[in-house]
Amino acid sequence: MLGTLVVVGGEVHLPSLRRIAAQKIFLFEARRDVFLRLKRDLYDDRITVTHAIPNLFGRNEELVRFNVPMHDSPLAPSGLLSLYQNLLETGRETVPGLSFQEMAVMLEFSSDHPNRLIIDVPGAELNILRGLNDEGLLADFDCVTVQTSRSTLYTNGSDLQSCIAWCDTALDQKSIRQSDADPERPILSIYPNKEAENLSSRVREISAELSTALKELDITKEKLRDEASRLEKMQKESADLQSKNREFAKKLENTESYAKRLAEDLRRARRDAELLIGTNEVFRGGQEELIKLRGQVEILRDFLASTRR
Repeated sequence: MLGTLVVVGGEVHLPSLRRIAAQKIFLFEARRDVFLRLKRDLYDDRITVTHAIPNLFGRNEELVRFNVPMHDSPLAPSGLLSLYQNLLETGRETVPGLSFQEMAVMLEFSSDHPNRLIIDVPGAELNILRGLNDEGLLADFDCVTVQTSRSTLYTNGSDLQSCIAWCDTALDQKSIRQSDADPERPILSIYPNKEAENLSSRVREISAELSTALKELDITKEKLRDEASRLEKMQKESADLQSKNREFAKKLENTESYAKRLAEDLRRARRDAELLIGTNEVFRGGQEELIKLRGQVEILRDFLASTRR
């Protein structure tokens, strides 16, 4: 999170602005069409847009425009057109000037967050650095980023080496870093005091540690999700097992009830069998008596028959 971000030039666009995390943003835009587009579409209380080029006396300047806007400059081209053969001048427009004193009145700096300055005015980088330093503004920034060129491309313009030489002479405590991602348009990062550089270095270290911690946190979250999924699966299996146990207990209860009824039926069958056996014994005794009686009847019949003769 930045405190104050100041951008001089650079043709900043809305998508870039909306991604910047800063408490205050001050834009100084030379191109009128870009300024009007920003004023029309920008709805953000953090951002202040001014149509002007900062200079020593606040005089109006003539902006030379090209078919590639990043080369637009308040200075006339010299080696620019020979370096970029497809580059064409498309027109010139008058831009309001803004003195560095007026600029100082407009700006608000943060005391608890880093303040940053970005300068992207081809050929005029050193003039802006000098003016801000003379006004005492340069020391208010923790980091100053300058988009410059490898060689002088504009009449009376500055380049990488002239900016570095001025920093070595004008700034007592500073640190300078150079990025050559674009060999023709190197970026110079200036830390006006070493404490700011140390703070920025510490911020980078903390950011790296935070990034590592966030990655570890993501891994831990993934493990926790896997563990939660496994636990949920176990709980479901446990619920299924409990349901099966209840079904088994119900079946067992029904089996026990059936076994009891079967045992009762068996006891009744035994009693009925015992009664039947007793009845059979009585029946057999009656049959024996009947046989004896029949024998006696036969004897009596034979006796009566003999008597009749």
